[in-house]
Amino acid sequence: MAALTFRVVETHRAHTDRERYTCSRMWTEEDVNKAVENLLRPKRPFFDSDVVLSSPTEWGGRRGFLVGPVCSACHGDGRTGGYDRDPVWEDKAWTCSKCVSTGLEAARVSPHPREDDVASFERIGSLLYRAERCAHLAASRLAPWGRAPDEIVWRVGGLPRSGHAPEHPGLTLLFGWLRVACNDLLSATDPQALVKLLGNGVSGSAELYADVLLAWRYQEACARGMTVPTSFMQWGKKIDLSAHPLASMRLADLPNPIEPWLEIWSLGLALDVISEEHVILHCPRL
Repeated sequence: MAALTFRVVETHRAHTDRERYTCSRMWTEEDVNKAVENLLRPKRPFFDSDVVLSSPTEWGGRRGFLVGPVCSACHGDGRTGGYDRDPVWEDKAWTCSKCVSTGLEAARVSPHPREDDVASFERIGSLLYRAERCAHLAASRLAPWGRAPDEIVWRVGGLPRSGHAPEHPGLTLLFGWLRVACNDLLSATDPQALVKLLGNGVSGSAELYADVLLAWRYQEACARGMTVPTSFMQWGKKIDLSAHPLASMRLADLPNPIEPWLEIWSLGLALDVISEEHVILHCPRL
């Protein structure tokens, strides 16, 4: 398998605000494929430790849960039937537009999970805490770009979304710039085998690939010695960053908020959304 050129965070290491990552190992296509399998076709009951859902997070932050009525269109699966590339009806061919693939209607944050979701948390066991540590690390690294959220919110069931589509204004700026600055990565040198691997219509593959490519772009921008620009063009509009406190700083000197996302994927879980208020994590229904 061809190796992808980006770094993966190791959760067993002690993390500090000033830590600089070294290349611990490379993700291969096999790693990506395994992450998709773990997330979409979970087979393992863990029960390796008791999970106390009512406790605060390890750093004293809040833990919440998305609750609400199960979607009447997809019945909580996040996918609905339809016609794909041929005039043959296919079950679960499309993501559900009614619930935006979350499996829940009128979802809200609650301090307590839905009764039907508790078993899934019990089965992932200590992976819940490992994923929360990664999410907290990613969130804490957002401090230079804006407010760092301290609340973790869990969603069970439905489909994974992609952390690369943030609701955090600082990340929106960062990702918009990376798309422009590293646009040449969308070329024949891209991991085309990965595109082919994940282009088979398996739900969740596109979200994982988007995060993989984003992490690759970030690392490439650091390797090229790029600095945060004072302005850049996006969709024909000039984005002015001249007054931004990070303008002209080397990206490699700033903490990387993206690396921990890939570790969450490798656990068979996913980072859904980062906003200024919370980080939403996705757990498959087990």
